Amino acid sequence: MLEDALFDSSLKLEPWEPSKRTLALKSLVDALPQIKTGIDLDDVTAFVLQAEGGGCLKLAVPRTSAIVDVCADRRADGSGSSCSFGGNVSPATLAAAAEESRRALRERYPELR
Repeated sequence: MLEDALFDSSLKLEPWEPSKRTLALKSLVDALPQIKTGIDLDDVTAFVLQAEGGGCLKLAVPRTSAIVDVCADRRADGSGSSCSFGGNVSPATLAAAAEESRRALRERYPELR
């Protein structure tokens, strides 16, 4: 559902106005600490990266052995996307990984602060 709302998908929803799309992405980044699983952290991070033109977020989580490693891309015409995940976030390190991911995404994309 989130993917359908953010990207031109098979549902063919009306595109959001740029300011509303930015607000939605900012809200996703703000909510990262509420994520409940490492898979959800990877997925939301990938959606943010795709929405911002693609790229990778690779970071070590301070004071833990956790690593967040997400790469994502989406074709501009909506015809496909790709993601790769290589991190090792566990339930014990999830909160710290989510906080660090939020910090890194805000730093990379100032409009999402």
